[in-house]
Amino acid sequence: MDDELMSKFAAWRRRDLLTEAEFAQVSQQLLGNSASVPEWISKLRNACALAESGQISLSDFKAIKARIFGTNRARINLEKNADSPGDLNVASAESLSILRICTGIACVIGLFPLPFAHAPLLIILQYIMVLKICEKFGRRPGWSLVLIILAAVLGPLVFGIILRFIPFARSIFGAVVAGAFTWYIGAKIRALCMGGLEFTFHNFINCRIKFN
Repeated sequence: MDDELMSKFAAWRRRDLLTEAEFAQVSQQLLGNSASVPEWISKLRNACALAESGQISLSDFKAIKARIFGTNRARINLEKNADSPGDLNVASAESLSILRICTGIACVIGLFPLPFAHAPLLIILQYIMVLKICEKFGRRPGWSLVLIILAAVLGPLVFGIILRFIPFARSIFGAVVAGAFTWYIGAKIRALCMGGLEFTFHNFINCRIKFN
């Protein structure tokens, strides 16, 4: 592999344009057996050169890096999964069953008359659901997912408080909203796992939900 290219990346690491983890990924690729430079390495080289010369801002450079390394990690995970498509299909089917079961339980929890009573139960249920889905794909959820769950629970909680003066609508609405929010969180986490994406807010919002 091109020694000059490796030296450039080492210099960019010394200038803090790359983190230790990012430089390790680059080094692993460049010191491997591949005879050609991957596309993501070329994109990263161009981005580093532009950042070094001041042609792009530091914030734009970090955003570009996040996309480059995120795409590369997803590609690696997908390649690993491709070695055992049967296992991936099993994980997909089992995680979908978990999603459906937890959504049903959330609807039942949403029938509770007091919003403050079902909010803690929803948090516990959704966190267990996330753990179970991630386990099927050999993943571990990060703290960002806990924050996502807490934020999602605010929806049914707030609406439940607003509708507490409408007894007939409150229970039905609580069940629908609790189930919908739980399904949304589980479906998004499942999509992240199936796509091999990192557990970040950006990926969580932008990933496409898979229905099978």
